[in-house]
Amino acid sequence: MRIDHIIKAISNEYEDIYLHSENLPEPYCEDIENVKAIVLGCDPSNVEGKKFSKVFGLDSYTAYFKDIDKNLKMIGLSKSNLYIDNLCKNYFKEETSYNKFWVEVADKYWIPYLKDELDNLFPATVPVLATAAILLKALCYKGYYKDSNNELYYRECLYVPPDQNKLERKIIPLFRHYKYSLDKWVDYANSIKQILWR
Repeated sequence: MRIDHIIKAISNEYEDIYLHSENLPEPYCEDIENVKAIVLGCDPSNVEGKKFSKVFGLDSYTAYFKDIDKNLKMIGLSKSNLYIDNLCKNYFKEETSYNKFWVEVADKYWIPYLKDELDNLFPATVPVLATAAILLKALCYKGYYKDSNNELYYRECLYVPPDQNKLERKIIPLFRHYKYSLDKWVDYANSIKQILWR
């Protein structure tokens, strides 16, 4: 489905939560040939009502990416070797955690689009770094993901295998919440480095 068709469908079906914008943030990538991982955010909605030309406001703002960037540096990554995008590309009237239809919209419209997009750009061996737990809820097959297990990924150095998620890639939780700052989870950080740099 084309992106304009997706937007039209969402604006009709989810009129109460959809927030119109003439332009959607574009993915951020400095060197497509040098990409080591895909960083995935939720959507561009924010309480300040800012509109971005690049995902996470990477064209002008840094605040939205600051905590993610700190974690990325701990595993040897920078914006120069990443492909950065949102799962849901449109704006909503509420931020992700308050949007009760977010997973439904992501599953119905944006996951198939993102899978095609990533498959056309990168081999299946390029992993996805998920910056929020709700991404796992949307992307994992039913029965695999449980909210109560978020810390387990970090404690046990676990990942979502390709056969348990709809993108069919290894998904590595890299949550932006301060509780999951990698300076508190050194073993987990080292295990991610082994995957990325072997």
